[in-house]
Amino acid sequence: MCKSDFFEFRRFSLYFHKLFVERLRMNLMRFFLLLGLLFIVIFWMGSTTYVKYLDGDSWQTTDPIWSVEAAFAAFLFFVGGCYSASLMWIDLGRKPERIFVLTTPVTTFESWLTRWLLYVPGYMIVFLLSFYAVDALRVCVFSAISPVSCHIGLLPLCGNGGFMNMEIIRAYLVFTSFFVLGGSFFPRRPLLSTAIALFVIGLLGGCSTASFIVFAADMDFSSKIMNAYLWLLPLLCWALSYWRYWEMEIIDRL
Repeated sequence: MCKSDFFEFRRFSLYFHKLFVERLRMNLMRFFLLLGLLFIVIFWMGSTTYVKYLDGDSWQTTDPIWSVEAAFAAFLFFVGGCYSASLMWIDLGRKPERIFVLTTPVTTFESWLTRWLLYVPGYMIVFLLSFYAVDALRVCVFSAISPVSCHIGLLPLCGNGGFMNMEIIRAYLVFTSFFVLGGSFFPRRPLLSTAIALFVIGLLGGCSTASFIVFAADMDFSSKIMNAYLWLLPLLCWALSYWRYWEMEIIDRL
């Protein structure tokens, strides 16, 4: 392999398949844990909510479970996403695995991109598939066995009653990017160490942001700056995590 190469699709696809297969067993275990948690909580919500509408006189045009289910889905989406992002560098915590990773014949960018795809957008896809599989099962089961006087349907993904919009996606990218960056600095305890660092940074950053908003002359202008900053922040964190990984590889090689 030429060390000056930056990205080659064939080499990248082979490494992606290799890492996917190597981590398939643990990722399947996490997937079934997620599926089980979703099943237990969503069906518990359904059993406690729909009982109030058994043989009722009034007809509800919207599913009464949607508001609580949307809040739970958003919470699990964020928490699970942060946990998934913290696993991106989990194999750098021990020296033998670290040496194996850093000597794999792929470029730094290909290795970084593979991990990012598996644990950041990958979790988003897996979560949505898992959530709507369980939610579809809820609709089928409760529609068949419960003659309730309300509408029972799938939770909308976007729009009224949904839990996914541009603000949620932006917040997901911001929070998970912190854990991607933190994992590159704290590979042994990425979740806990990054959470503590994020808490401290959040206190300092929150005070600075509040002061900026209070003393800003043009509130609309400050809001635009903040929105642009929040979109650029994930890119900055990803770039720093890539730089950290690249620096780590060079240090180990020397």
